[in-house]
Amino acid sequence: MTLSECYEAAALAAASTTRDEVDVANAVLALSERGASFCIVREGTKLVGFYAFGDVELFIGLGRIPALKITAYKEGWPVNPMCSASHVYVHPDFQGQGIAVKMYHLKTKTCQELGYNSAAYLSDTKDIDGWLKRITPDAVIVQEEIETDGFRVAVASL
Repeated sequence: MTLSECYEAAALAAASTTRDEVDVANAVLALSERGASFCIVREGTKLVGFYAFGDVELFIGLGRIPALKITAYKEGWPVNPMCSASHVYVHPDFQGQGIAVKMYHLKTKTCQELGYNSAAYLSDTKDIDGWLKRITPDAVIVQEEIETDGFRVAVASL
């Protein structure tokens, strides 16, 4: 992701959630520097949606990874390797049109092609629960409460 795309993404995130633009810009820059990949959706030149994805270690504190992998193991899913998706945003003018679902399916296909077997999902709202259950019914919410870092965590097979 280019620097200008990072700031454009941060503005989109701030417009579509209560997240602070500077916080999102810093998070997206850090993910980019650590090697995360990004799916960017445009209509013409306008950014209408994006998300970050990559190896679970890029996104989730090492202290949480065992809980994710134990949950995946208990569900009978392959534990390694595990990808993660985060920072999913769709511009308010384009919400409700299936863009996030299309991005989810693209991420799933890409991660499968890269050899990932399961995925962790992070969200700064409880909205992930219903949304994720609609598109991947086997998803398990691992972290019920939004803790001090502000994220709920779920895991699912790919």
